[in-house]
Amino acid sequence: MNWGIINLSPDTLSIIGVTLKMSFFSTLISTVLGTIFALLLEKYNFFGKRIIIRICRTLMGMPSVVAGLIVYLLLMRRGVFGFMGLLFTVEAMVIAQVILITPIITGMVYTYAIRSAPLIRMFAKTMGANRFQTNFLLLKK
Repeated sequence: MNWGIINLSPDTLSIIGVTLKMSFFSTLISTVLGTIFALLLEKYNFFGKRIIIRICRTLMGMPSVVAGLIVYLLLMRRGVFGFMGLLFTVEAMVIAQVILITPIITGMVYTYAIRSAPLIRMFAKTMGANRFQTNFLLLKK
């Protein structure tokens, strides 16, 4: 079908499908990783925590070209992971998107968690929740 500027050929629909698949999985992976990293950063105090937070906030502004070059250098034939044969695949695009999205989600969840998590933990403790229930409540909020 061709409606002027809208072209719904099988190739176009395939491209749209690949884009949606890549976006869904990269967002899902980044959400899981970013939430875990942020809650761990909020909960524990350790040497270098402030540096990690600053690096995370710096990576929030990383240009997509830089992420693409990093993935290319890692996945090219002579790269560290070149033996995997992932260069120019949907999986490589997902990896690049995860590198871009994870710091953003980590930063947003961390900012929310430093304000809310202590109150949520205190509330859960007063209600008699165990550690698993408290962590579940944190993830839910």
